Amino acid sequence: MTGAGVWQDDATSTNSSALPAGLVNGETAVALQEYDNLMYTAGLNFPTPAAALLSISDLNNWTGDDVNRFDLGTFGDFSLPVTLSSFTTAAGDGRVVLRWVTESETDNAGFEIWRSRLRDSAYVRLADYRSDEQLRGQGNTNMRTVYTFEDCSVWNGETFWYQLADVDMNGKRTFHGPLSAAPHGAGGEVVNTGAANLPASFMLHPNYPNPFNPATTIRFDIPAFPQPDLEVQLAVYNVLGELVTRLYTGSMTPGSYRLEWNARDAAGRLLPAGIYYAVLKAGYYRRTIRLVYQK
Repeated sequence: MTGAGVWQDDATSTNSSALPAGLVNGETAVALQEYDNLMYTAGLNFPTPAAALLSISDLNNWTGDDVNRFDLGTFGDFSLPVTLSSFTTAAGDGRVVLRWVTESETDNAGFEIWRSRLRDSAYVRLADYRSDEQLRGQGNTNMRTVYTFEDCSVWNGETFWYQLADVDMNGKRTFHGPLSAAPHGAGGEVVNTGAANLPASFMLHPNYPNPFNPATTIRFDIPAFPQPDLEVQLAVYNVLGELVTRLYTGSMTPGSYRLEWNARDAAGRLLPAGIYYAVLKAGYYRRTIRLVYQK
């Protein structure tokens, strides 16, 4: 934009800028003083999308120069202290287990666990590396490290959201997530795999291995849906159509999931070898796959 940091009524040339339709100045857009070089110089770690928008739309968080180009190393450290290769949640009976894997760490003091019952707000710090030894980082390492944290202060029938923050030696946080988890008493442990992109459609994938002994993994996808929490049921039946066990029943947010079945019925008894069927019901979707249990 020309001159002072204001939006023009319209943009008639390459030297002027109009506020794009659908954006709000100071909330989802920012009008900056004209410079040949501009750079955002504030922190890059945000607990929520709203906090990110607030910081980016603050004029004080931008620096301009008409002569010198900016070196990324001049304004803060833009390197990632932790290279995270996976972050998952596993929901069971009255508990949620968080698991994450780092491929390398730089100046990593440790991790914090944040939890909310809302996806985008109201997060509370549940645990951190200062008081929990298992959350302490490796400092500097190129070795692969696996971390786990178990949250037993949850209850069945509710959906909980988690964010993982890695904290460097200067106290700078980098947030990962959020991921949902829905504790339940059905017996199977449902893992939210934290896929980068939400699934485009419902899907019950073929189990693996198949045939199997002693256990097999079942994967399924839940796409974005008008309901905030979709009622989902995954059950196993025998060849007579009789219910063997319910692996999961309850609400579930969009995402990619997996769980393991160990060829046992609802009472925990080991079943005879044979053919079984896993049935996924979610809204209007119903899909069946064939499971072959061998001894």
